[in-house]
Amino acid sequence: MSFIIMQDACIACGACREECPNDAVEPSGAAFRIIPEKCSECASCLENCPSGAIVED
Repeated sequence: MSFIIMQDACIACGACREECPNDAVEPSGAAFRIIPEKCSECASCLENCPSGAIVED
């Protein structure tokens, strides 16, 4: 299982980035993206996304 941020649903609030213990979230244009190599699949980003933009891939 891995996570992705749906760019069209991301409101770029940064909540996912703040909660990620692995520094696996980075800016990507007007939104954010998850770096798969750094992601430990802890789901902190998923649980803290207010717009529901993060989904399992």
